[in-house]
Amino acid sequence: MKNFFKKETAADKVRAEISSMEFKKNSILAVIQSEKHDVENEKTKVLCSIGTYAYNQNETGNTQYDFTEHFNEIKELNLQLSLKNDKEVEMCNRYDEEIIMLKANLDMLEPLVTDTASEDKVFCENCGKPAMKTDVFCQFCGSKISG
Repeated sequence: MKNFFKKETAADKVRAEISSMEFKKNSILAVIQSEKHDVENEKTKVLCSIGTYAYNQNETGNTQYDFTEHFNEIKELNLQLSLKNDKEVEMCNRYDEEIIMLKANLDMLEPLVTDTASEDKVFCENCGKPAMKTDVFCQFCGSKISG
């Protein structure tokens, strides 16, 4: 939740970017998982049709089964699954790398905030409570901070 009493710092912006990247990553991975689920369902249908085909052939007394078409479908579906797995790993790695870089940037920014914290303190002219120079409004009385 955004604090309207403070100015947004560079660290806040990086934290928001990290959160956004994590959300995008999870959204993309959810889509890929859904696509993989669809392929698995299709594969299950093909396997069921193989069983149905074999059963029907056996019922008619035909013991010569030709599963070539079905096996080719299974191979194609396995290839699709493999490609989706590769895409999942690639996207995961890509977003993880970006998130790691953003977190490294955040680590560089945060010591600056803690080192200068005592120098950045001011007091509200209205109520006298402590505030940061980056504050726009006093968190206690709501008066505008001049600083």
